[in-house]
Parts: sequence; C-alpha cells; structure tokens
Amino acid sequence: MHLKYNGYLAWLDVLGFKDIAKRNPKFAGNIGLLLQQFEYSLVHGQRVAGKTPDGKDCLYPDVSKRTVRAFIMSDTFIICSMGDTSEDLKNVLYAVWWLMPNGFAALDEDLALRGAISKGTIELIFGQSHLIDSCIIVQGDAAIEAVELESKLSAGVCKLTSSVINDLHGIDLDIKIANREGIFNPVIEWEIPEKDSNGTIKSVKSHVINWPLSPVDISKLTIKFNRMIKNADSGRRENRREKLIAENTKEFYESIKNNRRPNYKTY
Repeated sequence: MHLKYNGYLAWLDVLGFKDIAKRNPKFAGNIGLLLQQFEYSLVHGQRVAGKTPDGKDCLYPDVSKRTVRAFIMSDTFIICSMGDTSEDLKNVLYAVWWLMPNGFAALDEDLALRGAISKGTIELIFGQSHLIDSCIIVQGDAAIEAVELESKLSAGVCKLTSSVINDLHGIDLDIKIANREGIFNPVIEWEIPEKDSNGTIKSVKSHVINWPLSPVDISKLTIKFNRMIKNADSGRRENRREKLIAENTKEFYESIKNNRRPNYKTY
C-alpha cells in the first residue's frame, strides 16, 4: 500500500540509543512498550488526574479524539497527521505533547527525545515479501525537513518548522490543560540551543513543544539529567556530545519550570 498526501509530520529520535541498548538488552522492548501505551491512549483516551490553580480536580485532555498515524523505526518515533487541516495540526501537536514527557519519565533509562515537526508531502509505503512480513518506508519533503532540523538541535526539544508556525496563526489551540501550576499551551516560544550553518551552537528563539509543563509527573527528571551528565563525565558515554545534550536538556527543562532565560552550554 502506498499513501501520498500533504500533512504534518513529527520526527523524534531517541538520543543515546546505541549506548543505552548496550547497557540494557531489554531497552528496545521498553521503547515498544512506550509506543503501545501511546497507541492505547489514542484508542481509549489518556486521562491523568491533576489540579487546577484553584485546587479543583481536572483531567488530561482525551487524546482518543486526536487521530494520527504513529510508527517506530529503529530509534525513531514518527507521528503523521491524516491530512493538512488545522485539526490535523492540533492532532500532531497533542500527540507529541503526550509522547515527549512520557518518553522522559516513563522509562527507567537516561533517555532524551529530540525532534522536529514539519509540514509537506508525506509518503508512506507498506509492503510484504517472502522475507519480511511487513515494512514501512517514510519519505517526502516533510520527513526530509524534519530530519534536517532535528539534527541541528543540541537538547531534548521538539522544534516546529516555519511552515507549521505559520499555520498556528488564527488557530484556537483548544488543547490547553489545567494542573497545579496553571493553564498551559502545548506550544511555547522559547530559546533553544541550535547549530548554525557553521556548526556553532547558538541560543535561538523558537516555537517548541512545551513538554516541561504537562500533566505528566516529571518531577524527578532533574535526578535523571544529573545521572546522564555524571555518566558522560565517567567515560561511560561515547563522547562529550551526550553530556552537552544532557546539560542543555536539563537547562531547557529548568528554565521553563522556573520561568527564566536559559543559559546553554556551547562547547
């Protein structure tokens, strides 16, 4: 089966996948479990109890009303919309907003997700052969743009491309939630560390998924980030790039939680 259409695509890489897989042979299965939880939430609705600022009970929005296509290819999560309407854009934003904090918090690993959301042509190719039961190929300019942007980011963030940002104008993002800290939107404009054309890391103001402020309990993430940084220092990581990403992800998280300007590492 071959599908080709215009839509929105989120490309999310699991950073440090190779090193984590070496330390934990069950890690690939845990990633699969996370996708199963994600798929379940799309079918049955993911509701997480929380509190509004005035102390009233509230629930995480029902993602069963948000229809997307979701796949795992090796160490990459791919989320595609069903079309290119404003509702399709909301669906993808909503899905990524659910997946990122759960990806950080749900797995007992030094896990960071980094990605981008783009708009353009999406091609999905499903097939069968006598050697492979089923396979999928994801291609098109939406995938190319998302992969290129994702590779420039130096923290566990998910950035929106300019075409997606343009489509946000005039849309009522009715996917805000209330919890103990207030009412938040899944998209925030914030400074993030990104490589320029010369490979230099600079702090760039961008529209990104607001995963640090979500209904998911990620209160212990600082401990995880500190462990990631320590592992990099102790030589258990392959190179200092892992440490850089861990430090900058921690800084992104804490700067949003504390509502202050971030100070990213650029070495």
